[in-house]
Amino acid sequence: QHQNQSIISGDGLKTVLTQFKDVAGNSSSNASDTIILDTTAPTINSHSNITAEATSALGTSVSYTSPATTDAVDGPGIATCSPSSGSTFGIITTTVTCNATDAAGNHATPVTFTITVTDTTAPVIASHSNISAEATSALGTSVSYTSPAT
Repeated sequence: QHQNQSIISGDGLKTVLTQFKDVAGNSSSNASDTIILDTTAPTINSHSNITAEATSALGTSVSYTSPATTDAVDGPGIATCSPSSGSTFGIITTTVTCNATDAAGNHATPVTFTITVTDTTAPVIASHSNISAEATSALGTSVSYTSPAT
């Protein structure tokens, strides 16, 4: 006795057709309604931490690629992260949280990574012209000058 059965994919109410055929070639079939539910949450790939150099006193804009997701029913996707790629990150360590939800409303376990913005660039002091002044007493003289810009 041989049995053939349909392969079902997707959510919702599905009709399953089962066919039986014996060695003599006699066959029969049976159709039944089956409800398919997607209860498996998607998964989010991990993401490496990022370190960036500040470009101003506010920090810097950091762009990153959001991690990929996989889902048993919906297939591959991309997580949604906050703060978003391209945001300005302050001179601190910021945690980025990435989430994903599949079409059935199942929520993935969030994935986090950090973006650390540092300021390791020393300030540059502009050059200043030398000043010559005549002494007005045995102690020297008072000289006024403008501090160089940074």
